Amino acid sequence: MGNSIQVWEDNWLPVKNKPKFLSPRMAGAGTMWVSDLIDLVSRTWKEDMLDQVFYDFEAAIIKNIPLCCSIQEDVLLWPFNPDGQYSVKSGYRFLQETNTLQQPGPSSTEAMKPLWKKNLGLGRAKQGNKDPELFSIIIWNLWNRRNNLRLGKVALPIDRIIEHARERRLEALAPPVLHIPKRNQHQKVWSPPEAHGFKANYDTAAFVEESKAGLGVVIRNSNGLVLASLTQQIPLPATVIELEALAARRAMELALEIGLDSIVLEGDNESLFKALKNGDRNLAQYGHIVNDTLFLNSFFSKFSVLFVRR
Repeated sequence: MGNSIQVWEDNWLPVKNKPKFLSPRMAGAGTMWVSDLIDLVSRTWKEDMLDQVFYDFEAAIIKNIPLCCSIQEDVLLWPFNPDGQYSVKSGYRFLQETNTLQQPGPSSTEAMKPLWKKNLGLGRAKQGNKDPELFSIIIWNLWNRRNNLRLGKVALPIDRIIEHARERRLEALAPPVLHIPKRNQHQKVWSPPEAHGFKANYDTAAFVEESKAGLGVVIRNSNGLVLASLTQQIPLPATVIELEALAARRAMELALEIGLDSIVLEGDNESLFKALKNGDRNLAQYGHIVNDTLFLNSFFSKFSVLFVRR
């Protein structure tokens, strides 16, 4: 796990357009491997070491990378396709996005001229027309766009800065609307496993502002009796499906912890369901977690997966 990946030389950060570090390399440091950053006993990141070696934002990215719990080889994957496999189409799309990111950004004077020429109701406007709240939102949009471009994320187009700011301003001024949810006439009802069987249902929740996520697991028998349940808070991974895969793996671990010999694993992510049902080695960004779940499958005499729509 990380034995063949060099920290400073290889592209391994889960940031599509900036996979190498901005943090300065430690003076006099020799070759450092990713495995040097991992406690191989507890299968966790050495957080104190990460805080010492990397900038805070890059250390946070690493800490949010989920690690595998089984022995797996390092693999080369293509992060611009969901399945991790390279295709000509994804390569072309990558080049197009790269070209877009190289277009003038907020630091370009020429690109900014049309923005400042617009009537913002600021600066030379009459005193009664000034809107400091709108100005604050515009500045925040520019700052956020600059950070997203630097980190290789999707950024708001420069010609949408003012329009977006005005939309946010109107939303803030609008009175709150009470939404009464409609009753779902086709609500799914939990179905039990076969006689003397057991079913594990898992779900997730993301708390983006706190950079945290929650896992939830419930295991029932064929009579609907709850045998075990848990909730667990973890660092927020890069993608939703990665989070779902972690929940599925935790459900398998819980089933083993309470001594079950067979299990039906049921979730609502169709892509993950297909990956688990296929059973082949997975090269997607979340593939190592799927491989963990399939490895845990070997400890059960009977195992199956089910997909249920929300």
